Amino acid sequence: ILTMRFLKQLTLIMFFYVIGEIISYLIKLVFPAIIIPSSIIGMLLLLILLLTKIIKFKWIDSVGDFFLKNMAFFFVPSIVSLLAYFDIITPILWKLILILFISFILTFISVGFSAKLTIYLTKKKGGN
Repeated sequence: ILTMRFLKQLTLIMFFYVIGEIISYLIKLVFPAIIIPSSIIGMLLLLILLLTKIIKFKWIDSVGDFFLKNMAFFFVPSIVSLLAYFDIITPILWKLILILFISFILTFISVGFSAKLTIYLTKKKGGN
C-alpha cells in the first residue's frame, strides 16, 4: 500500500543513495583507482545518522520492513543475469563455489562471535 508516509520514507532512502552516487563520483575523480559502490556509501551515511539519532528510525521503518519482506524479489535480476552468462562461468564454477563456501564459513563464524560479544557486553552492562 503506497501511502504518503511510505513515499516520504522511500524518498529519504533514495536521497542517501543519490548522495552516495555523488560521493562515489567525486572519489573516482580524485582517486581513479579507488572504486567504492555508491549504495555502500549512502547506506553507511544513513547508518551513521541513525546511530547518532540525527535521523530517527521511525522515519524509515516502513520502507525498511518492505525491503526486508521482499528481499528475495530484488535478487531475481541478478540470478537471471547469472544464467545468461552461464557458458562463461562454467569453466570457473568450482572456484566460485569454493569462494562462496569459504565466505559462508567466515560469515557464520563472525556472526557467532558477534552474538557472543553482544551477549557478553549485555550481561556486563547489567542487562538480562
